[in-house]
Amino acid sequence: MISQGKWFPMILIAILHIMFFATTSSATSWAYPFVVWDGYRFEVLDEYVEEIDSEIGEVTSYSDMETLSGNFSNEYIEGTKYYSIKGISTDEAIAVKTGSQYKKAVRIGEYKTGIRVKEKNNLFTFVVISAAAASILIFYLRRR
Repeated sequence: MISQGKWFPMILIAILHIMFFATTSSATSWAYPFVVWDGYRFEVLDEYVEEIDSEIGEVTSYSDMETLSGNFSNEYIEGTKYYSIKGISTDEAIAVKTGSQYKKAVRIGEYKTGIRVKEKNNLFTFVVISAAAASILIFYLRRR
């Protein structure tokens, strides 16, 4: 049976873990709507395109909560089509079909998937808190 004095470290560990998990969130927020095509992220503007060229791809995964791989979008559902724009290189911009119109999407950079920085930081914080709690527990038990 555990004596009353041995409850302190376990309660401390529980409180530290609750504090950590209460401050983390799994939702992601973005400052603008975007699509990913061919490994690059394109910001979708409120500018409509009149002259499209040919279909070049489509949204393969959608989420407004997390980052996904492939031709991902935080705004448009799976199956939304991408088009090249007449007279503009796809290195600069593409068009996204929205209903019967096409919105211009400008390339803003390479799209990287995998563990996001926030998730790496959360893992590091969890490890540090766990190590600190274990150290306190070991110190407390050795003093007894």
